[in-house]
Amino acid sequence: MKDHKLEDNPRLLSSAVIRRTGLYVLPFLGVVIIAVIVLHSTDQDEELKLWQGRGQRAVNSMQQTIQHELETVGSDLRFLAQQARLREYLSTNVGQVALENEYRLFAENKRRYSQIRLLGIDGRERIRINKGEGQAKIVDEASLQTKVDRYYIQQILELDPNGVYVSPFDLNMEQGAVENPWRPVIRVGILVFDTNQQEKGILVLNIQGQPLLDKLNIFSSHIPDANILVNGEGYYLVGPKKDRSWGFMFGAAPTFAEDHPDAWAAVKDSVKGQIVNTQGLFTFSTLGEAEDLDLLQMMRKLDIRLISLVPTDTLRSQSEQALVRSTWMSTLSAIIFLVLVLYLQRGALIRRIHQRNLADSKNRLRLVSSQLLRSQEAERRNIARDLHDEMGQVVTTISLQMQRAAKARETAQKNTLIAQAISATDHLLERVHLIVSRLRPHILDDFGLEAALDSYLRDYEAATNVHVETDFRLSEETVPQEICDNVYRIIQEALTNVSEHADTKTAWIQLHAFERQLKLTVRDEGRGFDPHRAHGRFGLLGIRERADLLGGNSALTSKPGLGTQLSISIPLSVPVQKTDEVP
Repeated sequence: MKDHKLEDNPRLLSSAVIRRTGLYVLPFLGVVIIAVIVLHSTDQDEELKLWQGRGQRAVNSMQQTIQHELETVGSDLRFLAQQARLREYLSTNVGQVALENEYRLFAENKRRYSQIRLLGIDGRERIRINKGEGQAKIVDEASLQTKVDRYYIQQILELDPNGVYVSPFDLNMEQGAVENPWRPVIRVGILVFDTNQQEKGILVLNIQGQPLLDKLNIFSSHIPDANILVNGEGYYLVGPKKDRSWGFMFGAAPTFAEDHPDAWAAVKDSVKGQIVNTQGLFTFSTLGEAEDLDLLQMMRKLDIRLISLVPTDTLRSQSEQALVRSTWMSTLSAIIFLVLVLYLQRGALIRRIHQRNLADSKNRLRLVSSQLLRSQEAERRNIARDLHDEMGQVVTTISLQMQRAAKARETAQKNTLIAQAISATDHLLERVHLIVSRLRPHILDDFGLEAALDSYLRDYEAATNVHVETDFRLSEETVPQEICDNVYRIIQEALTNVSEHADTKTAWIQLHAFERQLKLTVRDEGRGFDPHRAHGRFGLLGIRERADLLGGNSALTSKPGLGTQLSISIPLSVPVQKTDEVP
């Protein structure tokens, strides 16, 4: 027998509740996980498209900036080359001071130029204007240099009469060495002619590279490490770190081609495009698109690749953050859903258990009622048999003896018959008391539960040869009579089971009343049995029903070979239900 009260309130995390919850939670989690994966994939695609658009706009802006710069420089160069004062100076060598002053004013007004030089066909400087910290200065004749050995001088001399030379983007050199601090520069040059259209020299403008690079940085500042310029050989002009910039000027530095071989394979052979790999998103373009042919030639000669790089971490940052937020929200939703389903499933399980217990109670009630009727009929047969077979004979004997005494003439005979009748009457009274005590022990009403149990246990030990160890701690005033009656019957039934089934010589009874609770334990160390196979036995059902009617709990633990223990707890403060006495 198992404590069915405990089944009415399963724990929230009991195995039955968890199994039923899993039927709902697992599909929900599957849907949530799939939704998170789909949303994350969508976010990644959208974020990639967003960065692709930003990268393309950044590259287009850089290209337009350089294109505008070259258009302006080309226009300035042709303006200076076609000046009448320059042609007259080249023809007569007169007017140098005026020309120097004009170049100085031009340099001061045009912030992009760091140097203006007029060289002869022999490569020697004839006029040079240097600008530093916003002031343009005319270099004295003693400081003028011969630049015939510089690569750009030779290339300018090979130009067509209307051609414009654009040098590679590099660092300025003075006296054969890279100027320190570094000064990025682009040189543009053109042939100049005298009034007779004879080639007389070269005009070279040095464009300050740093202001141009600052403008390019503005267009890509919202993309970390995006502003990368490389030349046609894959060397960094401006890279993510200073030690990777202008490496071709020193002959030893990592190149873009070495750092990003996959991207370089696409960049070097394409005019523009985008590529995504494990290193990030690369958006690139050359300077090879312009409607003006002269400008197109200038841009091609500059030979620059504009590259916008969005590293993988940045490329996925927003979608990863969204994934974290989605994961937290999904986890929180799953936890709330789990708790809700746990409580709902626990409630559903409790309802099922109550329905099952109600059906079991109805079955037990029918069984108990049937057994009660059979027991009552058996008890009636026993009483009828006792009244007929024994008490009837005694009454008959008394009647015959009294009749004979009435007819006796001798006093001695009359007295003897009357004495025999009186003796029979005493025997009849003993049998009546025995039958009445079997139906209900009067000592229970007269002296209380403990005295009634002591009397019963003496008769039980004499009849069964089973010794019972007792531990009674009762306060008669605190135990209602109804509880005393039912506890007496429970102990009777439990000890009957011990004598009939336990095959033992000793049993133990502990009966305590304290803190408005009555605790009963009946234990033996007999053969034991499997409680799951004992359902339907009238004695156990009667014990369980009595405990239920008293508002208490009952528990039976037993294993084959390890004895049996019956434990019952009955509240003394709960009104008991009045029931007919169950034998």
